[in-house]
Amino acid sequence: MTGTYPAVYGWDFCDIHNPRLRQHATAILRRLIIEAFERGGVNTISWHMNNPITGRRYNDCKADTVSRILPGGDRHALFRETLDWAAVFSLSLRAPDGTLVPVIFRPWHEHTHDGFWWNLPYCGEEDYVHLWRFTVHYLRDIRHVHNLLYAYASSGRCIKVTEATYLQGYAGDDCVDILGLDNDMDNPKRSCRGRAGSEIRFQQAQNCRSSRGTERESGRFHGNRTHA
Repeated sequence: MTGTYPAVYGWDFCDIHNPRLRQHATAILRRLIIEAFERGGVNTISWHMNNPITGRRYNDCKADTVSRILPGGDRHALFRETLDWAAVFSLSLRAPDGTLVPVIFRPWHEHTHDGFWWNLPYCGEEDYVHLWRFTVHYLRDIRHVHNLLYAYASSGRCIKVTEATYLQGYAGDDCVDILGLDNDMDNPKRSCRGRAGSEIRFQQAQNCRSSRGTERESGRFHGNRTHA
């Protein structure tokens, strides 16, 4: 593979809502995404958003964060402002010929785990579904961002991926384009670790996805982290 470019690129929106980093970070990210697209690559973006209530990192799991940024919450206006920046950035992704660059967008990932403030242990399934649906509705229907494909990715940290664990928090077919799995191979209690264990969990997830008539997205291995 020496001398070649990857087929799939992974980026993150983590800095676009930070006023100190926004202008510089977005300029670099925009250039890299467009360059990847022009090479024929597929761009994916996740979002490790800092906790919008405390301003601390995404792993600051304050229990009432999600409810406070949803409609009716006291920090909802701030959340909409953050989504506005995501919309402006997404719509600025245009190739030199004016083509809008498509991106696989993977927000609010690993929600069935407990490492991020948007995870189910801190907000509950109802608020999580509301968060996902509002995000898609606001970007797609209010801000008219139509170059994002929304990827759902629950956590593969459980020993066995079942339909019940995989689809917990699923927001509906009308706001999900790709079914995926975040598989972090760092659970010491897991009975099968490494690539072989990942393949088992991917197959378990595939069984869940097949029941919905959805194709599997190819697995991507990055060191000790695997996403599909």
